[in-house]
Amino acid sequence: MRVLQINLNHCEAAHGLLRQTVRDLRVDLVCILEPYHQLDSDCWATDSCQRAAFWNCGGRPIETSNKDMEWGFVRAMVAGIHVYSCYAPPRRTAEELTVFLDRLTNDARQHSPVAIAGNFNAWTVDWGSRVTNTRRQALLEAMVHIDLVLLNSGEEPTYMRGSARSIVDLTFANTIGWKASAFDHSTFAVALDGGPLNGSDATEKAVDIMERIRRACDATMLRKGPNRRRPPVYWWSEEIAALRKECNAARRRAQRTRKTQNWTTLDGKYREIRRKFAKAITRGKASAWKELTAQVEDDRWGRPYTVVIARLKYQTLPPPTCSILLNKIVRELFPSQPDFRRIDGQNEQHTIPCITMEELLEAETRVGCSKAVDLDGFPNAAIKATIKTLPDLFLDVCNRCLMEGTFPRA
Repeated sequence: MRVLQINLNHCEAAHGLLRQTVRDLRVDLVCILEPYHQLDSDCWATDSCQRAAFWNCGGRPIETSNKDMEWGFVRAMVAGIHVYSCYAPPRRTAEELTVFLDRLTNDARQHSPVAIAGNFNAWTVDWGSRVTNTRRQALLEAMVHIDLVLLNSGEEPTYMRGSARSIVDLTFANTIGWKASAFDHSTFAVALDGGPLNGSDATEKAVDIMERIRRACDATMLRKGPNRRRPPVYWWSEEIAALRKECNAARRRAQRTRKTQNWTTLDGKYREIRRKFAKAITRGKASAWKELTAQVEDDRWGRPYTVVIARLKYQTLPPPTCSILLNKIVRELFPSQPDFRRIDGQNEQHTIPCITMEELLEAETRVGCSKAVDLDGFPNAAIKATIKTLPDLFLDVCNRCLMEGTFPRA
């Protein structure tokens, strides 16, 4: 999972440019401080003061969060990691900062693993700042008490304005340290365990054979990574991309000469290019929106539709995997009901014939290797190879499930 930490300083241009930046860097989650505006979406979570926020822009859902509950920080669990976005403004007194850190550490102590990112306005030479202020000791003691370490390294500044440089954006974390195209049938067959199945019922046998398939897949194929390629935002253009490149180059030239006589001239050029860049983004948004509205009649379900849906803050995400959240959803959708008792007549007993070997092999031939994988995540080629290599074991599991009337998720 790729996480981006950024302070937008309530800037409209920076907020708009962030949408393209997450596509270029293939970011999954953004920790945003001082956003320009808030999004009314399940992909967005913020603290009660709306100074610290999360934007889930990748394919991993926010499974749990404490949005709108605490001032100064917001927590979200993504991909099994509890990530915090924090902001402690400099106007807070030492007592207020201590109270804030106590609330933060008390919340973080209840979760693991944890990553805390934010701007605490704490300066110290320990992480590259020129001076040390009084906030440093309180912050480090709070992080040590919950066994977190600082991830910042080097002297790269995280805040720049004119000649001012500082390192105030910090990140703390716990100290933790299959592709079907690469499928080889013969290698997979060798890696597959052909011993007797473990278990006495259908569920245990199904779990055992699926675990064997998983081990064989791990031994013969690479895990397939997520598709991180995303199209650019609708208003992006070559002109804006060129201006961004020019703006970054001017900024780097000004930074390298900030202690020389040429700094004032180069910094002025950088500010001029940055203004042109911001105006180009504004013009690009307006022009692209007019173009999209003109295309609606000819292409109602094409690009204009996808852009409008995105503007309505709708984003499709994969289903959640958190067991607590799933149990809550199931209890809400399917409340407990009294046992149903059938009183009219008797249940008729039917004898279901077992699946034959011919039927199993015929079903195997109808499974296409190029079809989408099932919920178990195994490539269809692996399932077909398992049936061909261990037909007796596979047939035994299928018939046992049929006789017991159970269909395990394994």
